Amino acid sequence: MSREEWQQSKRAKQDPRLVKAMFRDCWRSSDSEKALKEALAERGYTLARGDRRGVVAVDFRGEVFALARYAGVKSKDVKDRIKEPEKLPSVDQAKAKIAARMTQQLKRYVKEAESGHRRLSPSLEMRRQKLVEAQRAERKEIEKKHEARNIQETNDRAARLPKGLGGLWSRMTGKYGKIKRQNEYEAWESHLRDREEKDALIAKQLDERQALQKSILNVRAERSAELNELNTEIAAYLKMDGKAPGSRRVFEGVSKGAQVREDIKKNKNRDNPSNGLER
Repeated sequence: MSREEWQQSKRAKQDPRLVKAMFRDCWRSSDSEKALKEALAERGYTLARGDRRGVVAVDFRGEVFALARYAGVKSKDVKDRIKEPEKLPSVDQAKAKIAARMTQQLKRYVKEAESGHRRLSPSLEMRRQKLVEAQRAERKEIEKKHEARNIQETNDRAARLPKGLGGLWSRMTGKYGKIKRQNEYEAWESHLRDREEKDALIAKQLDERQALQKSILNVRAERSAELNELNTEIAAYLKMDGKAPGSRRVFEGVSKGAQVREDIKKNKNRDNPSNGLER
C-alpha cells in the first residue's frame, strides 16, 4: 500500500485495504467491460478515461482511482477488458455527471453519515493518549522505586563491611571477603528482581495496548462497513431512473433502515459490553 493510495483512501473515508479488495472483487467477478461497469456502478464508481490514456474509476466524492493499480492487474489486462477506452467519459465529464445527480438532500445525507466517521477519531485518540500517559507514569514510578531501593540496599551492604582496625583484622581472618561475596550475590539478586518487575510491567502494558488496539480495529472495521454500505446506497440512488432520489419517501426509508441497523448494534453491544468503543 503506497502513501498515495493510503492518503487517497483516507480522503474517501474508507479503509484502503477494503477499497483494493472491492476493486479486485469487481474485476474477478466480471468477464466483460459491461459487467465491470455494472459491478463498479453498484458500489458507487463510474469508469472514466484518465488523463494518460489509462482507465480510472470515479466515486461520488470525485476521487479518482487507477483501475489497474487498485484491481491489482496489468495495464495490458485493462486494455484487453476495455477495448475502446476512448469511448469512456473523461474524468471531468464523469465528475460533472455525478455532481448533477447529487442533490443537496443527498449531499446532506452523505455529510451526516461521514461526520459520524470523523467524530470517532477524537474518542479513540483520547483513549490512546490517556493510556500512553498512564503507562509513561507507571514506568517513571517503577524507575524511581528501583533507584531509591538500589541506593538504600547499596548503603546497607556497604555498612556491613568492617572499617578501620576491625576491617584490617577481618581481611586477615577472611571475614571481609565472605561479606563482600555475600554483598555481590545480593546485588545480583536485586538486579534480577528489578528486571523481573520491569519485564512484568512491560508485559502488562503490552496487553493493555493490544486490548485497545483490538477495540480500535473493531470500530474501524465497523465504520468501514458502514461507509461501504453508504457507497452502495448512494450508487443505488444514483441509478434510480438516472436521477438522484429527491422524494421524501426514499429518505424516510433510508432513515428507517439506518435506525434498524443502529438498534441491532445496540443489542450486540448490550449483550457484549466489552465489544468496541464508545462513540
